[in-house]
Amino acid sequence: MRPDRDQQPAPRVGPVIVGCLALAGLSLLLPSTITFDPLTWATWARELVHLHLDTVGGPAWKPLPVLVDIIFVPLGQAEKWVWLVVARAGGLLAVAMAYRLATRLAGRWAGLIGAAGMALSQTLLEYLLPLGMSEPLMAGLGLLAIERHLDGKHGEAYGLIFACLLLRPETFPFFLAYSVFLWRRNPRSRPWAVGLTLSLPVLWLYPDYLGSGNWLRSEQRASMPTQGGPLLTGHPGLAVLESAFNAVVLPVVAGAAIAAAFAIVGFVKRREEATLLALCVLCVTWIVEEAVVTQLHMGSGDQRYLIFGYAVGCVLAGVGWVRLVAAAPTLLRTQNQGVRVAVIVVAVAACAPFVYSRLDQLSGDAGEIPYQAHKYSELVTLINEAGGRQRVLACGPLTSDIYQMPALAWDLDIHQAQIIIGVRRSGTVVRTRTTRGSPLVPPKLGSAKFHLVASTAQWQLLSTCASP
Repeated sequence: MRPDRDQQPAPRVGPVIVGCLALAGLSLLLPSTITFDPLTWATWARELVHLHLDTVGGPAWKPLPVLVDIIFVPLGQAEKWVWLVVARAGGLLAVAMAYRLATRLAGRWAGLIGAAGMALSQTLLEYLLPLGMSEPLMAGLGLLAIERHLDGKHGEAYGLIFACLLLRPETFPFFLAYSVFLWRRNPRSRPWAVGLTLSLPVLWLYPDYLGSGNWLRSEQRASMPTQGGPLLTGHPGLAVLESAFNAVVLPVVAGAAIAAAFAIVGFVKRREEATLLALCVLCVTWIVEEAVVTQLHMGSGDQRYLIFGYAVGCVLAGVGWVRLVAAAPTLLRTQNQGVRVAVIVVAVAACAPFVYSRLDQLSGDAGEIPYQAHKYSELVTLINEAGGRQRVLACGPLTSDIYQMPALAWDLDIHQAQIIIGVRRSGTVVRTRTTRGSPLVPPKLGSAKFHLVASTAQWQLLSTCASP
């Protein structure tokens, strides 16, 4: 008997991964830079190799990015670009895997819808992927883990889930559930389950203790409110749920709801659609977990943390729309197959305004990455014009805006904790604009004694010490 579509082995994923890495590498030919978190991870990797880790001034600790960066510390300044290639490849993998999974469940049209939904998700192409954030990589590895599981490659799926856990702590309940699944199914996996579980405190908590003396520094840092984030609202959990709906274009939400309806009806009536129903549960569980964690003030609930949930939602959307078109004659109780064409026309017409609006937003944000790349490429020039690293550090304390701390720490080879946020009456201040057209930050100087020592098109370095 011919197996169900979701039980057919998937095409080889190796060429897909190689293709994603190649495209990510080629993307460095365009203006490129990395943002706060990944540049901090690169700095921490360098500090770990030189045995002077300091995590006090940075974001939450992430084991996997730092482990990747440690491998490439010998490359010097190129270390951060290697991570950027890995992160961008992960984002491309998320789009590719949305296509593969949806195609597996409902055909190529479903795959195209799933991939398009993922590509058009909020901030993916204008922030998360180009600036090297880790969440798109987590989505790509998570979707690949689902495919490996459907192929019966449970060991590979388990390894991928563990990799996801080293990127986002919300993965822990799913890792634990899969550990129990493998424990009961394959006794040979038990040493792996024990070993990986015991490694988690070492990988997640011990580095923060080494670098700050606080085992829970990352948890405390992750629960701090972000500008405009859910924790600043009256009901953080509800704000996270709203953010999940806004993360994708509305047709994705509608398509995922349609897929959920097919899954529930199929499973209740005929005990079919188990895979589709499991994906629905996975999508909802991830989003609800994040909402609960935020409501309890154990996390900030940033929209990017939801990426795996809405990545699965994009897969469901592709399946839902294709299933709706296929079932239209039956649902409308007609033998006229032309009704499918009518449903497609109506669906495309209804979805087009939302897709157009998202594309228009993307085009408006397209210039921000070249701006950021140009800005940070000028920082080394600024330091050299000010007399070099030693001259800049000699007139302390060094003050800057929080978002410029990682770049300064990287280029000056210092700890982020050595950079002060706030107004000071003496020392050195480095100023720039966070985004195009925004005011200079820090906005105020603590004394009239500050004078301009060096400047570029995007930076100013002011000091109360004598000019070089």
